[in-house]
Amino acid sequence: MWKITPLNLGVLTVKKSGLIFGNKSNESLKVPCIGWLLTNNTGKKVIIDTGPSDDEVWGTKYHNPLKKHYDQRLEVALLKHGINADEINLCILTHLHWDHAYGALKLPNAKIIVQREELRYAVDPFPPDWKHYEKNFEEKSPFFLKFFHQIETVNGDCEIEKGMKLIHLPGHSPGSQGILVTTNQGEFLIVGDLINIMESWECNPKLPPGIFYSLEDCYSSFNKIDKLGVTILSGHDWRAFNML
Repeated sequence: MWKITPLNLGVLTVKKSGLIFGNKSNESLKVPCIGWLLTNNTGKKVIIDTGPSDDEVWGTKYHNPLKKHYDQRLEVALLKHGINADEINLCILTHLHWDHAYGALKLPNAKIIVQREELRYAVDPFPPDWKHYEKNFEEKSPFFLKFFHQIETVNGDCEIEKGMKLIHLPGHSPGSQGILVTTNQGEFLIVGDLINIMESWECNPKLPPGIFYSLEDCYSSFNKIDKLGVTILSGHDWRAFNML
């Protein structure tokens, strides 16, 4: 059995329309960038998603207003749980957008798992998605190329560890994936940004994220999740910190 501990790795200010497709309000929300620390009684330590860059100015300039205190840096958040970043030997990324994957640069000894289709698309995304992968920025090359040698790809659904399965959930991006985790509290599915905040999942009908690659894929992935009948942990919702 695994224990899931959510880590607050920074706070973004995002228009609600950027979180939920079709939302017309001008409302802005402050939402957490969540990393998920998974541990079990055998001493294994896994991190799922690693948060954005530590550079608030950079993140705000090219993405969304970002606030990130010292204790929200990945290596500091891990130390609070008695873990050094270089002890992590397995990192799973739901997708390669900057706010979920940048912190992987802090994990020098980790194998980094992504879906093959996500890596393919990240290297050559359509222009509207360039900024999410930090492609064609004048100041520097895409951040994920710096840990390219650590990446191992998977293709579709698979078991990665006992009690931990990868579930391909395209829609937000072509290679988005969820991680199905068995705990003492039941099964949880970490879904990344297919479901940014639970409000979109609780709508009738369910609503895709404000940023998506394919609406058809979003709804196919929603149907796939429905059939699993598990508890959802969404990518940017504060309630995760109360649930776990």
